[in-house]
Amino acid sequence: MTPRLRDATAADVEAIAFLHWRGWEDAYRGVLTDALLDGTTLAMRRAQWPGWFETKRAGLIVADEAGDLVGFVCAVPAREIAALGAASEIQLLYVRADRQGAGLGAALLRAGAARAASLWPGALGLWVVRGHPCARGFYERMGGRLGPERREWLRGEPIDEVAYLWDEPFRLAACPEAGQAG
Repeated sequence: MTPRLRDATAADVEAIAFLHWRGWEDAYRGVLTDALLDGTTLAMRRAQWPGWFETKRAGLIVADEAGDLVGFVCAVPAREIAALGAASEIQLLYVRADRQGAGLGAALLRAGAARAASLWPGALGLWVVRGHPCARGFYERMGGRLGPERREWLRGEPIDEVAYLWDEPFRLAACPEAGQAG
């Protein structure tokens, strides 16, 4: 069954919180410090997402498979990445581990790019953990232009990131053949 992409609703908050927490565990265990991951609990995500939903809902799209959420993307107005010329950014993109590699990440990225282009016209960017070669390869296959690196700190732990940029995100959004992995 092919998941349906749709706008997130308040009823999705619990599932989004779970996908966000599980996505961190699956993607970053062994890449980020254990202290950071051990401190990022499901209870924490469940507490954060009700408030986050209200501020992120305009750019929040979920992949729904018969009522089961299997991924989500969150586009927001550019924050720090605005210094690199971006008007918007993909803040979050997670696909359940058992659904990766079938194009769902690419579909979500295109949907997020389309939403970003309609709400915040201009270049699109994102930050990805530098030590995550699968994610970096995905964004490169999706046409992202490599940008600079930075070191962020979260709860006293370092996160080394690299930027990817799309000067014309509407082209990414309109290109269904871009990126066959995800």
